Amino acid sequence: MRVDLSTEQVKAGDVTFNVTNTSRTLAHEFVVVRSDKPIGALHYNEHEKEVEESALEVVNEIEDIEPGKSGTLTVKLEPGSYILLCNKAGHFKLGMVNHIAVTN
Repeated sequence: MRVDLSTEQVKAGDVTFNVTNTSRTLAHEFVVVRSDKPIGALHYNEHEKEVEESALEVVNEIEDIEPGKSGTLTVKLEPGSYILLCNKAGHFKLGMVNHIAVTN
């Protein structure tokens, strides 16, 4: 369970994410969140086993990427820090999260 990136830094503007679910059995999602917080500081709901998306600045997402399938998401990103995560129950805590920096 992980979110692998081809780069850890991109230029501000339109950014396209090509997302592939390499799992053979589990559906995933890809959520883009603007946040200056460290990943460990995100509010996690232990009961739901998800990050509280209502407490985040969600830019956009791809929901329900089935096993072996891909999706593309293009978003306009301003300079700053962003967190990319899967928020299916339990996936965040298992490591499906990464950070990306957006520069001028």
